[in-house]
Amino acid sequence: MPYEPDDYLSRHFQTSGIDLTSKVEELAALVVPANSPNLPLYQEMITTVIRMAQADRNRWDAKIMLQTLREMEQAFSTLEQFKRRRKVTVFGSARTPTDHPVYQLARELGQTLSRLDLMVITGAGGGVMAAAHEGAGLQNSLGFNITLPFEQSANATVRGIGTLLEGQGDV
Repeated sequence: MPYEPDDYLSRHFQTSGIDLTSKVEELAALVVPANSPNLPLYQEMITTVIRMAQADRNRWDAKIMLQTLREMEQAFSTLEQFKRRRKVTVFGSARTPTDHPVYQLARELGQTLSRLDLMVITGAGGGVMAAAHEGAGLQNSLGFNITLPFEQSANATVRGIGTLLEGQGDV
C-alpha cells in the first residue's frame, strides 16, 4: 500500500516566527539519503516530536515516547540480522517450575521448532519462556525482555547475548 502523507508537512508549520516545515525538510535532507522513499515518513516523525514539544506534554508522556523510540531503534537493529529467518513467538508463564509437565512440553516445542529451522521468540523470562529457549538453543533463540515489576532478568539461554532485547528501565 503506498504511503499517503498526512497534510502536516503540506501546510506551513510555524512557531515563534520560525518556519518549522522548511527546518524539518532541511534537517531530514542532512541525514536521510536523497533518494530514500522514507524521506516523507522521517519528516513526519520529526514533525510529530516537534508537535509534542510544542504541546509540552507531561514528563511521563515524553519519557514514554523517548523510551519507545529508543527500544524500537534497538529492536530494528537487532532483528535486521535475522530478517531472513522464520520465527515463532512462544507465550507462557515465567513461573512454571522446571519439573512441571508444561515446562517439559515447552522445551520439546523449542526443540521441534529448532529442527524446522524456526527461531523461538519469547519474553526472555523464566518458566515456559526459558524452556522454549533451552529446547531451541542459543542459535535459534530471540528474547524480548521488557521492564516489569517482577520477572526482570533474562533466562540463561539468552542473557548477555546479541539476540536479547531489553527494556532500558527509567529514561
